[in-house]
Amino acid sequence: MKATGIVRRIDELGRVVIPKEIRRTLRIREGDPLEIYTDRDGEVILKKYSPIGEMSSFAKDYTESIFRSLGHIACIVDRDQVVAASGVNKKELWDKPISHDLEQAIASRQTQTYNRQMGGKVMSVTNEDDNGGYTAQVVSPIIADGEAIGAVLLVLVLVILLNLIVRAVPTKYTEFDLSEAGLYTLSDSSKDIAHALTQDVTIYYLAETGSEDAIITKLLDRYASESSHIKWETKDPAVYPTFAAQYGVQSAENGSLILVSGEKSAVLAASDLYDYDYSDYYTTGSYSVTFGGENKLTAAIYRITSGEELHAYYTTNHGEQRLTDTLTDALEGQNLSVSPLDLLTDTIPDDCDLLIINDPQQDFASAGGLVDEMSALRAYLKNGGHLMLTTDSYYSTPNLDALMAEFGLTRTTGLVVEGDSGHYLNGYPYYLLPDYATDTESGTLDGIDTSRRVLLQMAQGITITETEGIASEALLVSTESSYSKAAGYEMTTAEQEDGDPDGPFALAAYASDNSTGAEVIWVNCGNMDNEAVYQTVPGNVTFLQGCAASLAGQEGTTLVESKALEAAPITISGHTAAVLGLVFVLILPAAVLAVGAVVVLLRRRK
Repeated sequence: MKATGIVRRIDELGRVVIPKEIRRTLRIREGDPLEIYTDRDGEVILKKYSPIGEMSSFAKDYTESIFRSLGHIACIVDRDQVVAASGVNKKELWDKPISHDLEQAIASRQTQTYNRQMGGKVMSVTNEDDNGGYTAQVVSPIIADGEAIGAVLLVLVLVILLNLIVRAVPTKYTEFDLSEAGLYTLSDSSKDIAHALTQDVTIYYLAETGSEDAIITKLLDRYASESSHIKWETKDPAVYPTFAAQYGVQSAENGSLILVSGEKSAVLAASDLYDYDYSDYYTTGSYSVTFGGENKLTAAIYRITSGEELHAYYTTNHGEQRLTDTLTDALEGQNLSVSPLDLLTDTIPDDCDLLIINDPQQDFASAGGLVDEMSALRAYLKNGGHLMLTTDSYYSTPNLDALMAEFGLTRTTGLVVEGDSGHYLNGYPYYLLPDYATDTESGTLDGIDTSRRVLLQMAQGITITETEGIASEALLVSTESSYSKAAGYEMTTAEQEDGDPDGPFALAAYASDNSTGAEVIWVNCGNMDNEAVYQTVPGNVTFLQGCAASLAGQEGTTLVESKALEAAPITISGHTAAVLGLVFVLILPAAVLAVGAVVVLLRRRK
């Protein structure tokens, strides 16, 4: 240390004044940071602080990288001296005070270029050089606290900006679902409902921090990427213990979802997002798990955003098949509440948006009975009602048949047998896999996934007769190779015999009354709604749900199949493995070596 002979006292606030002469000599400006050091002898040392100097190792690497990339001298300086330099003798620039011109260039806070060959001038880097060897310069101030950290800061900003842009891109464009079941891919039904949203939906995921289910979070990301009206966030029950209570849930389990749209909300329990099948547990000791979260989520979104709840009623006391849980859930997912209705004791409610008669074993009573059920049905349809009917040819229902005849729909004699092996199941030609009708005008099939096959077991054909004031059309049809066994359930052979009419036949039909607005859909198969069938042929519930939605005036369906969680191994053939091995073990390394050799030769020539 060098003594200056200057003595200063510390004031009552602990301040000491550094003389102007020393500040000028050391280029200490007003506002410059000073670092304080102490030693064992009780000395207090003030040293100018340079943020760039603290990054000297990085600065050296950075200048070296610039020099190797561009082949030009590269320097990094602070406001006083050269911190790092590459491409020139270190003694010439390193640790030397910078020139007044360079100091002013930094103070301008703007990147500047100097080119002597274009009639401009160049500046000295330090006070000791005369810039005689420089032909061009680029000076980019390094701006701190928002602006001057120079070119480095500019590069970093670009990288950060690029990362932000990439993160802003919807996940459907940046992530790819390689799972066999499409576990992280939204179905078309979910996408359609998301795209049609006109109001905001917020989904709260109740999960402890760090224990979130990746399947759920990825799925929620997919929903958010499909619509700007959907957003989601995690709520830790430990941090927000009373959050769920405001939506009527006193003890929401961890992993549950709460959907909110305006004043409406829906809660999906964590246990409802997965489906467990224990049917083989007692024989195999194992059970299967499928993910049904997308189905539940899509249905909940539709339910809280589709306006007022609609009402569907299904008749009882005629030996009808009870609606399966699968179909009931599907209808409720369409925002259709499902309730039983006994026409012997009750009337059809005014709020009945859809009436369902599911495979009755007994006919509905006419005027000769204790209760005129048929008059109630006709009055309902006369007021613009909507009826979905499934029947079985095994049971006689002449009153219901007469009602359908008023819409131009009548039974075809016998049971339909399919002659095309591609249109029946498991070698049983009366287990029909019909085609969806084409060129339909009613719009009934618009919201149905027609790529899914429908199974009709022991079905009867429907004859469509042109009737004044009635618009009718087939929905499901057999092929031209089909025929109807006139003997019906009494047939002794499935082969076509004399008297068996040729197909094709309508197996499901739609009709509407132009004057009243009444609509009916008739499926002439009593085993349409069947849980066992749904396990192998999910198209049945999709079709019934779509028909119900169409009759109730809804567009599209919310039904999404559950997805298997089992991981399928990725396997490759021996030939493919050999090719990949050749590419990665021999070809790519050889290519890298060749490129390296070329680069070395080019550098030597320089």
